[in-house]
Amino acid sequence: MGRTTRRSRWVLLLGGAAIVLQTGSCLLTGSTAQTDFVRQLIVPRLSSLLSDAIFFFLDNAFVRLTT
Repeated sequence: MGRTTRRSRWVLLLGGAAIVLQTGSCLLTGSTAQTDFVRQLIVPRLSSLLSDAIFFFLDNAFVRLTT
């Protein structure tokens, strides 16, 4: 059991390191690059997080109402 957990941790660590190394540098220069970064990455992620949170709370409320 201990070996399986240790191996899983190593696989996750190596996979995470590979993803970070694959993405490269995130250095942004200029105001247009920062605006594009916010518009293309930050805003969609936040809206997705907000809609998922609303769905989660409504789903829990409906489950509690029906049981």
